[in-house]
Parts: sequence; C-alpha cells; structure tokens
Amino acid sequence: MSLFIGIDFGTSTNVVTRWDETKKTAIPIPLGKFGAPNIFPNVIYYESPTNKIVGDVAVTKGKIDPQNAVFSIKRRLEDFGFKQYIPALGRDLSSEDVAADIFSWIKQEVEKNFGGQNVEGAVISVPFAFQNSERKRIERAAKKAGLNVLGLIEEPVAAALSFGLLEKTKSGKAEKILVFDLGGGTFDVTIFDFQKRSDRQFAIRVITTGGAKNLGGIDIDDLIVDKIIVEKMNKNFPTYSLDILNAPANLQEQETFIMRQIAIEFKENLSVEDEADLFFVSVLGNNYCLDETITCEDFEKRLEPFLVRIKNVLDDVLLDADLKPENIDRIIMVGGTSKILAVNEKVRNYFGKQPQQVEDLTLMVGEGAGIYCGLKYVDKSLNCDISVGVSKNIGLKWRGKFLEMLPQNTLYGTPSALAVIDLDNLERSDLSIPIVQGNSYENTKVASIPVPLEIIQKLIGGKLGVKLNTDKNNGTIKYELWSVVDEKEQIKLSDGKAEEE
Repeated sequence: MSLFIGIDFGTSTNVVTRWDETKKTAIPIPLGKFGAPNIFPNVIYYESPTNKIVGDVAVTKGKIDPQNAVFSIKRRLEDFGFKQYIPALGRDLSSEDVAADIFSWIKQEVEKNFGGQNVEGAVISVPFAFQNSERKRIERAAKKAGLNVLGLIEEPVAAALSFGLLEKTKSGKAEKILVFDLGGGTFDVTIFDFQKRSDRQFAIRVITTGGAKNLGGIDIDDLIVDKIIVEKMNKNFPTYSLDILNAPANLQEQETFIMRQIAIEFKENLSVEDEADLFFVSVLGNNYCLDETITCEDFEKRLEPFLVRIKNVLDDVLLDADLKPENIDRIIMVGGTSKILAVNEKVRNYFGKQPQQVEDLTLMVGEGAGIYCGLKYVDKSLNCDISVGVSKNIGLKWRGKFLEMLPQNTLYGTPSALAVIDLDNLERSDLSIPIVQGNSYENTKVASIPVPLEIIQKLIGGKLGVKLNTDKNNGTIKYELWSVVDEKEQIKLSDGKAEEE
C-alpha cells in the first residue's frame, strides 16, 4: 500500500491525513496525545540537537523551559528577518528552519505509525493570502525535511473538497461560496465561484480574498490572560504586575506560557459546555491564585470587541467583491475558533442564513489536502481548474512612492499596464528596482528587478517602462523592461523572473 499524505500546517495546530486508495478518502493519522487525537499543537521543543519534540509533549516541556520552545511558527513564515535563539542548540533558527524540523518530526512519526513505510508524496495546505515567496518558504521547509512535495493546495479549496462540494452541488450549477476560516492565529475569508462540471471535474474562480493576519484564537487567549492578570489578580494582589516584571526572565516566560495554556484549555471547554472553570496558580509564589467559574454568556460579553473585528473584515471583503450578504449561496465554516458559539451566531445574523459545518471543523483542511493528494496525484482522476489572484496590491517602490501595478484580486497570468519611471538624472550604473506588496501607507518588499547598465544605456531619454505579471500556476512575479520613446513607441529590452527576497 502506497503512503500519500495531506498536511494542514496550522498556526496553533496541525492535522495529517493519509489517502486510502480502497475507500477513496482521506483518513486522519493519530499523532496527538497518547496516539489518539488527530489534532496536535504546532509547538516544537528542542531538548537537544538530536532530540526534537512536537505536539502535546512539547507544550508540557515548554511550560517548564519556554526558551527552548517555539509556537505559532506559521505566523513567522511571512517575517523575512525572524530569528529565535535556542539555548539547547546554541544557535539561532529561522522560521524556515523551525518549520523544517516540525515537518521532519511529522514524516518520522507517520512512517513509524506505518511500520517504517516511506511517505511517497505529500500535499501541504497554504493560506490564499500566502504569496509566492511564503509558499516557496513552506515548500522548501518540507523538502528540507525529506518530504516529496507533490503540490500545495489553498486552504479554502481544501476545505471545500473536504466539505463535499463535489457531492453536494449539482453538475452545471455555479454557486458563490464564502469560506470563513478562523483559526488559531489568522482569519481568512475567501469568496469564489464554484462550478461542478462532473463528478471529478470542477472549476473555481476566486473573486476576492481578505481577512486579518493577526486575528484568531490567540487573540481570545490574550483576552483570557488579560483577565487573569488585570481583572482578578490585581484586585487580590495589587503588586502582581510588578512582581512579574521583577521576576527572573525564566520565571516570567514560564508564567506567561502557563497562563496561555490555561487560556486555551478554558476556551476549548467553553466551546462545548455552558460554563467552565478558570483556575490558575502562579509559579511566582506568594499565593497568587485564581479560581472562578465563568458562563458562556459572560464570556461572550468579553468577546464583543473580537466579534466587531470579524464583522469589519466581512464588510471589507464583500465590499471588495461588490457583493451583499444575500448574494452568498453557501457559507463554509473552517478552523477551530469557528466552533465558538458566539462566532457562529455572529455569522448567522450577518448573512441571514445558517453557516454550514461538518462534525469537526479542525479536520477539514487536512482532510481536503489528503483528498486532493489522492485524487490529483495518485488516482489522477481529479480535473480542477483553479483561478487564483494576488491577495495584496503589488507594485514598484520608486523614489519613496508606491506605484500600484497589480491590484488585489488580479488573476494570476494577467499583465499589468506599463509604468514609466525616469532614470535620466540617475548615476549610470547597475540598478535594482524594489517590488512591494501592500499600499501607499504600508508595504513590504517581496522581490526586485535587476536593471543592468547595458539596459540603462539603451534607453532613449532615460524613460524606462516596466510591466509586471504573475505566473498562472504559482504566482511567481515576472517583469518586462521597455525603452519608452513616446506614448506610441516602446521597444522591449528584456524580461525575466523577479529576484525574490
């Protein structure tokens, strides 16, 4: 039996599934606590250079020794300069290094579960908001770990496959689908047209993507931690905040780590119960203790600012798509934080219809990745046409100004108009033009265009024309350089792939 897997590499948790060739479906692989749960924390603990632990045990060890633990690394994959010093290794690790170690652990544990059989191929899910640079980074990390990466699948598409859109949609019918993905660290909203052409053939055209990079279950955890410190602890122990600041660094980190884990457990308990106990004992001594029972109703009141942020994101996404709530045919809820009752109620009231869920929202993306892996690369029976666009405005940074060239949602493979920049007063030497994503107020360099002196010398009047495009398959940024004689005459000088950061 061949071993092909799908991986949902999440901000706070991971899910790994395998393709069952007999049942033609993806089955979760138990890699959690005691080998039972299918979902395990995306936390790694470095015990020594040869012993790296991932999951629930890493969380437990990280409570005692947080300096050698790394969590929420997916958020850091977009941070080009991220480094964390790991004392057990005696060196800094980049986000790609940490992700590679986690993928290596996954590969090792999966193969151990199947009697040493090799993983022959894997599909990994990525957010729609990941541009080509971030996608390459996660793919490189997996390949460093020895995984044969067959492909990447966008998380909303994986969720749609897992949800069973192929089975639940009539052939020839087009639907506007909104995937509401509220995970541990990010909130992603994707609207796409879905058209089923046959039982194994479909087309997806992304209308818009949006969300909040730093909005998710972690923010709810922060609210709970804030309650522990401010609302309860400070009332009983006015000097508590000062005591935390004056404590040794290792105790500060341990205290924060323990509070965060208690917050996660409390939040999960309130997702299935009407009330839950919030119990915390400080490691700083002096009898700092909190023991309180909180109801869902009280908890939801504290969540109001969080729910307002969700509404604001939905408003922005629908505005970008020029749609109204009633234009959405189907809402698919994804991500562990979507299970919170107050979140479900907010979505139902906003759209005026019941969002659709499966039994376990946290498994959807991992199962979809496994299904895609099996149908696309093993059975080779899946014929899908997925049209994706850029999730942020892309343009040039020239003389301190942002020149927008590929607006958000521009489909991959769509060329920009010609932008003309004046090089006439510049020193004649090799030049590099930054490509950035974002807007005039906030933008990040993602690549650059090399302009050698031989190109500059061919310009007539110093006018350089630039066109941008993206590869239809993977979003890699491409460019063309032109000599601009006048409005009617332009001469193409060169083209190529932008040099990524």
